[in-house]
Amino acid sequence: MSFEVHLKLEAHQDIFEAILWYESKRDGLGGEFYLEIEKVRNLLRKNPDLFEIKYKNIVRWVQTERFPYIVVFVIDVSKVVILAVVSTHRNPKIWKERI
Repeated sequence: MSFEVHLKLEAHQDIFEAILWYESKRDGLGGEFYLEIEKVRNLLRKNPDLFEIKYKNIVRWVQTERFPYIVVFVIDVSKVVILAVVSTHRNPKIWKERI
């Protein structure tokens, strides 16, 4: 079974801001970050249940391999909803307020 993956507006904004930040550090790094996020989205399409529940009995996350970011999501029947894409260096309150 393949899951649809939806991003909340805030998650889109998280990704956009991170791309801009990484691109300001080195040309092309923002694109590399985007590819890493796409890799995570593909994992979530295939099998989001691989990632254990971490918060409030519904919220899961997966850490990116290359960048210090987590993709915070919930599973809703046959779709995955990404709530946030945040740096592990930031306060978790940022994504917890979105639940």
